Amino acid sequence: MHRCRSEKKTSPLSPIPTVLICMLMGCSAHQGAIDLEHAARLGTEAAPIEIIVFSDFQCPYCKRAAAALQEIYGADPRGVRIFFKHYPLSYHPQAMNAAKAAEAARLQGKFWEMHDALFAHASGLSDPVYIELAKKIGLDIDRFSRDMASRHAAKRVLSDRDEGHSIGVTGTPYILVDRYTYIGPVSNLPRYIAEYKQSK
Repeated sequence: MHRCRSEKKTSPLSPIPTVLICMLMGCSAHQGAIDLEHAARLGTEAAPIEIIVFSDFQCPYCKRAAAALQEIYGADPRGVRIFFKHYPLSYHPQAMNAAKAAEAARLQGKFWEMHDALFAHASGLSDPVYIELAKKIGLDIDRFSRDMASRHAAKRVLSDRDEGHSIGVTGTPYILVDRYTYIGPVSNLPRYIAEYKQSK
């Protein structure tokens, strides 16, 4: 998988992603605590497959991952529950502000709308763009501006990033499928999830 800051690939000897190889061989999943109570979620708690993504709104590979995850969710909304965790990279100058914009939108019930808008404008993010996107998705702009500048937004983002550090995240996107690390190509993720469903 291509990642911002790091790049890992599956073995050329096998088309099976590491997440599936690990499951078949009995590797252990991530055992560290991951706070999902405060993470943005798509899907119901009853969905049988859990996908967690640590992501950065300025990372081009994260943008591809977001499209793949939307495809997976759209194909089977009852089959997966997707959790978004922030992992803004220090060398992406707008990554932190974009994450805070998403959290501010979340306080008005529109995290995923802002999520999609931020990735759609990832190459040109700036403070005026956040305001424009907030207007387009129908947010209260005064509240959005206050919330984006608040300690709450920053604390949520930094909490996710610290959590990522604690479980070994080194780049984005970092995807866990039922707590197993996925390192296959992002473009193949929908197919692999379909295969994984059949194997459960």
